[in-house]
Amino acid sequence: MSTPETSLQHEAFRLISEKNWTIVLVGQDKRPLGEWGVGGRNRYDYRNSENIYATTSPGIGVITGPSGLVIIDLDNKEAIKAWAQEFGIPTTLTARTPRGRHLYYNAPAGTYIPPGTSILPGVDVRGGESYAVLPPSTLHGAYQWANNNPIEDLPQNVTDLLSTAKTERKKHIISGAKFDPGTRNDMLASMAGTMRRAGFDHASLSAALHETNKTRCDPPLSVDEVDSIVDSVSRYEPAGPNTLDTISALRIEAANLDDDDPPILANNASLLNTSDLVLLDPDPIDWIWEGSLAPGTLSMLHGEGGLGKSWIALKIGEQMLRDDGTLFDKPIHRGGVVILDGENAETQIHSRIHYTTISETADLHYYMVFDAILGLEELTDEYLDYIIDQHSPRLIIIDSQRALYAGDEKEQSEAGRMLRRFARKIEHHPCAYLFIHHDNRGGDYSGSSDINAAVTGCRLHLKRHHDKDKPEARIITQPKNRIAAELHRQEFLLNIQLQPRSHRQSISGISIEPYENSELVQRKQRLEQAMTLALNTTDGAKYRDVWIAVGFQIDDEGKLMSTYDHAWNELKSDLEAQAFNVKTRGRLGGRVYKEC
Repeated sequence: MSTPETSLQHEAFRLISEKNWTIVLVGQDKRPLGEWGVGGRNRYDYRNSENIYATTSPGIGVITGPSGLVIIDLDNKEAIKAWAQEFGIPTTLTARTPRGRHLYYNAPAGTYIPPGTSILPGVDVRGGESYAVLPPSTLHGAYQWANNNPIEDLPQNVTDLLSTAKTERKKHIISGAKFDPGTRNDMLASMAGTMRRAGFDHASLSAALHETNKTRCDPPLSVDEVDSIVDSVSRYEPAGPNTLDTISALRIEAANLDDDDPPILANNASLLNTSDLVLLDPDPIDWIWEGSLAPGTLSMLHGEGGLGKSWIALKIGEQMLRDDGTLFDKPIHRGGVVILDGENAETQIHSRIHYTTISETADLHYYMVFDAILGLEELTDEYLDYIIDQHSPRLIIIDSQRALYAGDEKEQSEAGRMLRRFARKIEHHPCAYLFIHHDNRGGDYSGSSDINAAVTGCRLHLKRHHDKDKPEARIITQPKNRIAAELHRQEFLLNIQLQPRSHRQSISGISIEPYENSELVQRKQRLEQAMTLALNTTDGAKYRDVWIAVGFQIDDEGKLMSTYDHAWNELKSDLEAQAFNVKTRGRLGGRVYKEC
């Protein structure tokens, strides 16, 4: 018969394999055995699940955030009763604990649920980088599954309660009021988290929390309990360079180096093998959208508000879900699509998808994201890895940078640093990333210098057409492309037809149709008239008529401009090849005619 420890290991391996949970081994005191943060040796998932058999433990736990879980801990019978009165009797997967219940819920897509205590009397929440002990552990009592029900989504009213509890906790901290026994741990942990995100180190956290514990906790926690909070929070990285004196931090780190150690900034670069660069053929680009989107690249679609950037991005996704997708005469290859949408409500999303040709079985996964997922360093990395592991997409659309970025988009250097780090992180991802970015009020690419430098794929600029008679007319250009030639300027009509599928049959509600400028039509007519004159009259056509007919184009502002000289030279060659006589006197003088 297997030992209890072996049974725990088998159960842990099963949960990793079947449910894709992230597991931690815990001791008799219910605390993790060793390092269990990101990259820690006591953290087991699909990448190192076999290693769980190399050691034993009296208990196992699940790390909630990376497992896609939020666990509600009902600490006693009173808490179980209070929860049922507030939210009804739970029907989701439930575990019995020595004193209460653990309710397992799916975490809301794209929403970070932090750990918290006493959201109701005796009710704690396990979210983010927190954990809960799993059955069949036996630690101060048995943990057993109370049912085998499917894991339900976290109800919206519970999410609202968590948000309210978080707001009230911040108000309580700022007020200077005492922390009673039911809130002490949570308040100190919240304070420590805020300080850590702002760049405070372990020593600063320890000093601040021990002093707060003395003056505001009634009664104070033990020294060991406060140290445990400090140690736990210190595992996280600060929020970013802008919230920390980076130069001072680097100087402190450099002071600890020996004289013969490489300089501290040597860690900021990766040395490439020259021989490989010279002798090995580069891998061919595995195009997703020919000439524009490729795996491992960060691209951006930007423009002013109200132009239909989200519709264009969705059109790219729609074409990827077909066998014969194209856009602007460039092939789009089939593949799965994930859309992370922080801009639109569910009703808008429903309408957009329903009115396309996307089928109900398409490899499309649409997340309505409620909070920031960008610029959170390891949390962002972990979330992206999770999305790719869950869906294996070829394209991830992020709509938009403004809605989903945790920092200040107006701080160009900060946003640029975030995107450059993001671009490095995704360099070897199997999918392309397309960010939707809003131009500022001046119509410029917001944060152009820093953000533009972060783009490793292409930058697509969507603009309103100068033709006031056709409000649906658009212009798209590709002023930057690191992986291919720039896209030729495209003028088109973006038509959105929100008609039920039964009316449209297989026609998409997002149509991109050719745009023919009225000025172009007039030029063609003038050219035909000029050529007719050249054929049918003794004097032929005036050179000026022919030149004007083909020699002017319209710039982005709708003004006439001269073409390059080679445009006329090509036309002249074509005319002479058709036996026309071309006699010029100066730039606009002369005749074009045929001998009668």
